[in-house]
Amino acid sequence: MHKAAPVNGDSAIPAAIAFQRQSARKKRLILGLAALTLLLAVIAINAGAANTHPMQVLRVLMGLESGIPGVVIWNIRLPRVIAGIVAGVGLAVAGCVMQTCLRNPLASPFTLGISNAAAFGANLAIVFLGAGTLRSNTHDAVFIANPYTVTLSAFVFSMLAMTLILLLARLHGFSPESVVLAGVAFGSLFAAGSTLVQYFAQDVQVAAMVFWTFGDLGRVSWQEVAILAALTAAALVYFLLQRWNYNALESGEDAAKGLGVHVEQIRFRSMLAASLITAVAVAFMGIIGFIGLIAPQMMRRMERMESRIKMLEEEAASVARLITGKTAQNLIRVFLLQEQLKALGYKGLGELTARIYWDDHPMQCLLAACEAVGFPVTFHTITPDVDSYGVLDELGMPRFEKCLQKFPDLVFFGHSPGFWSEISGDVTIETKNAYPKTPVAEGGVLKRLMREYPGVYGDLSAGSGLNALQRDPVHAYAFMEEFQDRLMLGLDYCSPKNEMEHIEWLTAARDEGSIGSETYEKIMWKNANRVLNLGLE
Repeated sequence: MHKAAPVNGDSAIPAAIAFQRQSARKKRLILGLAALTLLLAVIAINAGAANTHPMQVLRVLMGLESGIPGVVIWNIRLPRVIAGIVAGVGLAVAGCVMQTCLRNPLASPFTLGISNAAAFGANLAIVFLGAGTLRSNTHDAVFIANPYTVTLSAFVFSMLAMTLILLLARLHGFSPESVVLAGVAFGSLFAAGSTLVQYFAQDVQVAAMVFWTFGDLGRVSWQEVAILAALTAAALVYFLLQRWNYNALESGEDAAKGLGVHVEQIRFRSMLAASLITAVAVAFMGIIGFIGLIAPQMMRRMERMESRIKMLEEEAASVARLITGKTAQNLIRVFLLQEQLKALGYKGLGELTARIYWDDHPMQCLLAACEAVGFPVTFHTITPDVDSYGVLDELGMPRFEKCLQKFPDLVFFGHSPGFWSEISGDVTIETKNAYPKTPVAEGGVLKRLMREYPGVYGDLSAGSGLNALQRDPVHAYAFMEEFQDRLMLGLDYCSPKNEMEHIEWLTAARDEGSIGSETYEKIMWKNANRVLNLGLE
């Protein structure tokens, strides 16, 4: 007797079980990558020069803690991490959709010329709109003076390139080959244009061009993150609605048409949405479009899967790679710089007298490096109307306060008349850089800054520091008692003729009982010993 052939329902059961197992395996992979992304995000938020720990990060995110850790996490670290996640999601999905629509594993924003077009737009803004400039004569003084102009120009040209590519491809039936060839041609054209612009640019502008092309998550704020997240979310919804059409395209263009898919229309709309995500990400953060090429290739080698599952996995993989690379880069750079400088015996930086503003890019880079290696900064400040040396700031030191917020772990030793005159609430632009003799009035900015920011210290060594004490002795005694852990006495300059009246004045104040002996010892040497790690006994 011959066995009866199995019916279709019987043969479908093993296939259904295999499909369920495959789907479960893919879901576990997605959950694992999502958990890894969450873990790396916590590590990235915790990594840096500020002394935070994971539990403190969680408390800040839950609203249970504020202050300086809250400022660092909410205003500096968290936007960068969220930007890495959103950019990773957007670029990974954009690359996946481009490769699916064009049926070319090498298709990406890079190969289609979008990144080159963005770079060309940024170069034009830097050269012809004055967005790249120089604020001092130091070797690291190059910076982007108007980042929003550069961002807008980069976005406009990247979208212009993609529009021209899609229009040209549509004239030739919108075949995948025509899209790729048009993208390569326009990419080469914009690369040549960038070279031509650089040829006519000045050296400072060329340096600014190169600086912009370095992709950097640190350029974005919450505003840019919100814009990128909104566009990515909208595009992602559209891609998920078209997931079955993408599955059909995987089987070939003829098979997709046989299933009723409008291939040219799907390809045009999907490429336009993917290009929009890429244009916004590249315009905000520089050339980081390589994620769109690498992420799909990595996931394809992990497992063959349908487009719906594949896109989600690529998002998690690209996000993890972006965050890991940024965190590792910061940790390695800080460690090497710190060890090298400490081995040479450096204790800090000073006296900082460069005549540039606190928020100029070279100054910001210098302060970031000092914070990273734990070096305090002694500075001389002055207003722009005075023709002298010193870091530039206005009345009330608003730019200096922004640096205190941006670099919460950096210790500043305040010095000069421009600093000590702010001890009084009645300081004016005329007395800001002078040695006023009137009694100290309430409401001084200096005392508020010292109360709100633990990184503000007072250097009493110069005549300005001594004048701040002697102009109102009664106030000075109370001031020294309140800030006894934040005042220090050093040498304004090294010379045998340097007469230090400070020592006699402070000693007399101690002997008269106006200040405590412990306050005296802290100001004379203990605070410096603690902050600078001098090792004195």
